[in-house]
Amino acid sequence: YILDDHSIYARGLKHLLVSNQISETIRIFTKYKTLLDAIESSEPGLVIVDQILNEKSGIEILVTIKKKYPEIKAILISSSKDKSLTEICKSNDIEGYLYKSESD
Repeated sequence: YILDDHSIYARGLKHLLVSNQISETIRIFTKYKTLLDAIESSEPGLVIVDQILNEKSGIEILVTIKKKYPEIKAILISSSKDKSLTEICKSNDIEGYLYKSESD
């Protein structure tokens, strides 16, 4: 599952995951509540969440998900180069942090 309010980025990430056979079933969400409802009905193996969203921060969302579903792998993505995000992810059992950039 991917939660990102930038649909072009989310669709590109979905294409990358599917084309590299990481997963055949990737769902894209733009709202936190819709994502949580989907997780409750069908637990995914992986959730990728953007850090900067309108509703809550990606960290807050992933911490909530990991507390309820510790077996789900979680990755935070962000356009921010804030190095503290790596440590925050580690301290909250979030499996990864990826910097998203148009030029890098």
